[in-house]
Amino acid sequence: MRGLRPERLEFAVKIAYLVRVRPDLEEMIPADVEHVVAQVGDDGLYDDAALARVADAEAFVIGMEPVNEQLLAATPKVKIAQRLGVGYETMDLEATARRGVCGSTTARRSARTGW
Repeated sequence: MRGLRPERLEFAVKIAYLVRVRPDLEEMIPADVEHVVAQVGDDGLYDDAALARVADAEAFVIGMEPVNEQLLAATPKVKIAQRLGVGYETMDLEATARRGVCGSTTARRSARTGW
């Protein structure tokens, strides 16, 4: 309706940033975003402390960190895994599908423009 502004909707989503490959992500996280940070080990697995930190996360933001059965089993609230880049090589798409988790990547970037 003209002249009426919709009220601002506010909701909280706990985001887990998996940042081993992109440690600079920590500096880009907005101050008002509820989040946790976790890193995968050299063996491609998450240790118990990392899994405990992400246990109640509802979304993942990842670089090249694995989204695998181990991680998904420990995070029953997760609904989306957003990769900052293209390709799904580190996402177990069968595991995400079984658990109803949307796996997503960012749009392709133009080699010429960088966007």
